[in-house]
Amino acid sequence: MGFRDNLVMPVMLEIFTDDTTTPIHTQMSLYEYNAEEPDLLKYDLSACYAASDSKNYAFLVPGRFRDIVAGNLRQFKLFVIMSVQAVINVSPLRIAHLDVQEAGSNVLVTFDLLDKAPYKGDVANPTVEI
Repeated sequence: MGFRDNLVMPVMLEIFTDDTTTPIHTQMSLYEYNAEEPDLLKYDLSACYAASDSKNYAFLVPGRFRDIVAGNLRQFKLFVIMSVQAVINVSPLRIAHLDVQEAGSNVLVTFDLLDKAPYKGDVANPTVEI
């Protein structure tokens, strides 16, 4: 049996009490935990969805903004995610395959909007999404 430098091991944390008046039983599963700040551009949940469970959207940014977009593409992509999230009231994790390309003198932005999750947050009181 060998050893690896970067061992990735799933961990299950289970918390419970035997107190019958206020019983507690909680399970959490952690896999590849990382304490760094999450990066929305790296998350891709599209593999969890069938192709029929997403819709493709596209829009053009006028060419006069092309240099601004190209100057900080990462920041532009984050602004697109935040804007789409705010306008249509969805989780940013549902915005997948965000792509920015030159389209003649304009900038073409495309992304997939994944279907809503069966339950979001508290399963007993799910948040309503469109």
